[in-house]
Amino acid sequence: SIGLGAGIILGTGDIELAELPNASSGSSLPGSPDNYGDSDLESLTNVPVNDQIVLEFDFIALGDTVYMEYIFASEEYPEFECSSFNDVIGVFLDGPNPDGGDYVAENIALVPDPNAYGMTDDPVAINSVNSGSGAGSPQTCDEFAPDWMDYVVYYVSNEDTLYEYDGRTVVLNLLAPVTPGQAYHMKIGTGDGTDTAFDSAFLLGANSFKTAYSSVVGIEELENDLFEIYPNPVENILTIRNLFDQTNLKFELLDLQGRVLMSDALQSSQVELGKLPSGLYSLQILREEEVLHREQVSVK
Repeated sequence: SIGLGAGIILGTGDIELAELPNASSGSSLPGSPDNYGDSDLESLTNVPVNDQIVLEFDFIALGDTVYMEYIFASEEYPEFECSSFNDVIGVFLDGPNPDGGDYVAENIALVPDPNAYGMTDDPVAINSVNSGSGAGSPQTCDEFAPDWMDYVVYYVSNEDTLYEYDGRTVVLNLLAPVTPGQAYHMKIGTGDGTDTAFDSAFLLGANSFKTAYSSVVGIEELENDLFEIYPNPVENILTIRNLFDQTNLKFELLDLQGRVLMSDALQSSQVELGKLPSGLYSLQILREEEVLHREQVSVK
């Protein structure tokens, strides 16, 4: 129901929280007894990071882009948003940078830009992606991620009881350029900000980590004044307004790996998306195979 059918969970406490019903507004289970300290993870936030858990591995790039799908979930939501309890995640890359030089513990788990294709410079954390309520001090979120209110589109409140975490992100996508044939090191980590309570978790989608060529990974936006697309984010019904009454149109909905999930003639202004997993998708409108419009759509 969260958009990832299987995968790996890294939790600041026992990951049993991922299968417990949501019976508490703030749950904590014991984590590792080791007092692990990762300076890269701690560099992402201005508070101490406790209960750290880190997964590291090496890989050989088989394409020019590394890709991953993940979710950040936490019990800190929503009561401790915009506070010092700023739980955070990081995905750090080391190896040759195709644009020159080397990646050195480069955090590539960044908040997507809600207004354009690509990423912001803000790490994914409680004080960057949340409900927008500013439950603590909104100024605290302002200082950590100035555009945090724009990132509300990536937040999902846990309204049911299928899992304990009170809130989570939509399925987020990680993209970074790499050099085919070269060796890289990746480190994934998460930790509790300031205290050791109210657990958080990084959920890595099964089979989503891969390297491929950019022709099939990620799709740039192509926006113009021919169409209006709303609401965005959307739950089920997406409205596509054809402002100039163009004919012979069709739409395609793709994941950010370039796979076509839906394709049909655009015969009305409303498109039913069905029960797509929450996450980011690319919508494109075509006429005789020419792409007229393309933009990123967030599904709740």
